[in-house]
Amino acid sequence: MYILEEGTEDIIPEEIISDEARSRVTQAFSRTIEKVTEAASLRQDIPPEKLRVVIERASEFRNVVDVDHVTSEITSVVDEILDSSAQILNQTLIKSRTGYRTEHAVDTTLVTLLIARHLLYSRRDLVEIGTGAFLHDLGKLAFPTLIAKPAAEYTDDERFLMREHPVFGQQLLSHSTDRLFMAQTTILHHHERQDGLGYPLGLRGRNEKPYLNGHDTKKYIFPFAEILAVANVYDNYISHHNQSPLSPEAALVEILRRARTVFNSEVVALLAKVISIFPVGGMVSIVDCSNPHLIGMVGAVMKSNSERPHYPIVVLLRDAQGRKITPKTVDLTSEKFVRLDLVQ
Repeated sequence: MYILEEGTEDIIPEEIISDEARSRVTQAFSRTIEKVTEAASLRQDIPPEKLRVVIERASEFRNVVDVDHVTSEITSVVDEILDSSAQILNQTLIKSRTGYRTEHAVDTTLVTLLIARHLLYSRRDLVEIGTGAFLHDLGKLAFPTLIAKPAAEYTDDERFLMREHPVFGQQLLSHSTDRLFMAQTTILHHHERQDGLGYPLGLRGRNEKPYLNGHDTKKYIFPFAEILAVANVYDNYISHHNQSPLSPEAALVEILRRARTVFNSEVVALLAKVISIFPVGGMVSIVDCSNPHLIGMVGAVMKSNSERPHYPIVVLLRDAQGRKITPKTVDLTSEKFVRLDLVQ
């Protein structure tokens, strides 16, 4: 929860991209949703088992992605990220600005690009992986009626169809451009698993740093997709679209538990460097601490700590009984141990 009260006036979360860039890229995704949904509405009578063939051949599904517009906006986002001094995404503070699908596309793209920046990818590669992340759920838009239903209500046929969405997404993008092959492969592979039990191709990963040199996409998961897989599930875990959203810390713990089998462990380690467990501007309570006088106090995070994420700088605002106090800044790195909880 973001707060604004006495003592917090100087706490300003450092955004990874500007509001203007976020607005433009949001509009680009909304436009894509409209075009794919319009094409799908012309083919509502398609049996699920025929959808792959129809998307492959039908003229309605040609050029549904304005590739020049999308890549132009993603390039702007990439340039802002490369120029930004911010290292951590305050993601819990940017939820619910827009509809879920658009919000998820943008936030997943930002996490993906922050991880990729750590790997020193070229600007061109960042645009490719950013485009793939931005459009990773493109295939789901081909069946708008289905995505409106709760997943728990899917029939077996509908569940199978949903597992085909990486294929549909890759097809829709390939029918809109004769380039962006890495983005297409990223979309196609983003639900594959390190142990080979993912879909739609059952490819395995190598649990190595996701570099492109010498990579065989016929045998192994495309490296960009390994990054996207982690960013995608992280954003899903913390999203309020989820019936039981997790805190950033709980989401990271769950992803760490599934590292090596589901997710590339090298990518998971990088995720921990780019997300904020306790976002700047968020309210936290001190549950336990080596300094007993701090236990129970509540404050606002003033600065995150990328090296020791559980030890931010906090402006204390309330005592253990919930009474307002004169704001006091405390650097928790000076404590031997501390345990914080986000105040929702």
